[in-house]
Amino acid sequence: MRIFMSVLTSVVSFSTIAVLATTIGCFEKPLPVEENGVRQNNDPPSSDANNTSVSDGKQPKAVLKDLEFDFGSMLVGEEMEHSFTIRNEGDAPLKLKLGHVSCQCASTQFENAEVAPGEEFSFEVSWHAMEPKELFHQTAEVETNDPENPSIRFTIKGTVARTLDLHPSGDWRLGNVSTDATEVSAGRVISLLVDEFKITEVTTDHEMITARTEPAFEDTLNNLNAKMGHEVILDLSPELPYGPFQATVKLVTDLNDNATVSVNVFGVKSRPILLVALQGTRFIPSTQTIHLGAFPADSGKSAKLSVFVRDMKEPFEITEVTTEPEFIKATATMDEAFVGTKSQRYEVLVEVPPDSPKVSLLRDDPGSIMIKTNHPKQPELNLRIEMISQ
Repeated sequence: MRIFMSVLTSVVSFSTIAVLATTIGCFEKPLPVEENGVRQNNDPPSSDANNTSVSDGKQPKAVLKDLEFDFGSMLVGEEMEHSFTIRNEGDAPLKLKLGHVSCQCASTQFENAEVAPGEEFSFEVSWHAMEPKELFHQTAEVETNDPENPSIRFTIKGTVARTLDLHPSGDWRLGNVSTDATEVSAGRVISLLVDEFKITEVTTDHEMITARTEPAFEDTLNNLNAKMGHEVILDLSPELPYGPFQATVKLVTDLNDNATVSVNVFGVKSRPILLVALQGTRFIPSTQTIHLGAFPADSGKSAKLSVFVRDMKEPFEITEVTTEPEFIKATATMDEAFVGTKSQRYEVLVEVPPDSPKVSLLRDDPGSIMIKTNHPKQPELNLRIEMISQ
């Protein structure tokens, strides 16, 4: 007889294995009524299994080998089984009936059983791991006519893990990457279950970014409770453009069916010319966009940015400024008071003069400012302008 129970996408099934007619092995003493999952006698469930008409003083006596089983770590898609046994060491028949279960039943066939004195009843519990789960914990109660143990709760628990996991989980976001960086540690591929695995192939979909792996440090694995892992390192081409970049990294392993994992990596290659919005200015660094918002055309609008110039041995110069539309003005002034060991500071003022033409410069068709410089690593600085003058 089998009971199928499901929680979300995981499946538990209870099935009767056998009613054994002979005594086998030794069992523990009956459990105290008030602990270990056995309901107290003063609060029995209402069930036919509790009704007994023994008139000669004879009573059943349920003795349990175990009440709980821990499946430990399981792989997604794996199914494991465990048998629970109830032995009748009384001198009257022990009646059993399935009671409350902690998950919804799809179907049930194990409803009642009767165990003669000296015999035992076993039923099987199986857990089908359908998705990763940090902890699963399910219970099923079996009601009895034993006055000492009117209801017995059986428990199964464990964890469900993928063969391979990514750390960090989800997308890998690197943040700002140094202008001169040629490599960066992006993340790691680990296993909580497998003692050893190899990365047989690493590819990316970005022509200026390649990837390779190295064995993870033991301390890193210990901190992650992982048995094995590999660090994923990105090699960045010097020609990788400044600003945001994205790449998908695919890793093939030597595990069953060449188990493969993929991860999206996001980062921003820092520019040698860094723009920072001053108070009252809205600036989006990832797209180099100045948002002026909506304003009356007869009033005009302005915005200010701090410009930090790095990796320049000689004085930084702006050689040309071009704007579109042409009525937008942009000027740069050096901050003589700024003291920096490896950088210089300028202030850029962007102006839409009063009484300029009414325009809508939106995301799909923005205005622009192109600033040409003498910086060897960033000879051009291109800004977007979004605004509505009305």
